Amino acid sequence: MPRTQIPSEQIDDQGVTRVDLNTDTAGSAVITKIVAGTNITITETGVDTGTGDVTVNASGGGGTPKVKLQYYSNQRVPDNSVRFLRHGANTNIGHDVVPIVLEAAHTLVGIAMATNKDDGNTDYEVALYRNMRNTPIWVADLLTYPEGSEYSTWDGLSIAMTNTIEYGIGIRKTACGNNDSAFNKIIVILSLETS
Repeated sequence: MPRTQIPSEQIDDQGVTRVDLNTDTAGSAVITKIVAGTNITITETGVDTGTGDVTVNASGGGGTPKVKLQYYSNQRVPDNSVRFLRHGANTNIGHDVVPIVLEAAHTLVGIAMATNKDDGNTDYEVALYRNMRNTPIWVADLLTYPEGSEYSTWDGLSIAMTNTIEYGIGIRKTACGNNDSAFNKIIVILSLETS
């Protein structure tokens, strides 16, 4: 029997329902309803959720966005003092500390530190500071870096960082006699998530 073409005016309004649509045949199946998943919200014009004209909004992009911040130093870490690292690229020019001001609130969730092994008998502690343009104020210890290591990491952090404070990273030398450390390349990378 040849196919019958029914004009749309012969179909009752609201006569075709969800159960009439094909969802079983590969290559021919259609969407019958949209369901919001994690970090997704939807608005619709239909009487049922996810029907009619549906607008999909991704509130978190399917996961929490992460930000990586890098700090660098190629200077001595003074004995009984703190060496503040510069934010940004690997450079030896000057000793100026460039603080970072976040554009939005974040949570510090992880840290990684790497250095050369020229100063292998020295322990370091990495700490977060604020108020970097005036007198730096300690916020929290982040990582203890044992002697002889080349790389260390910790992902167990949960430290709130607001978007109105200038932050910096400081390195304290905790073992190596009573002298300044050797000239060390030190790189610290922070992992942050948007709050």
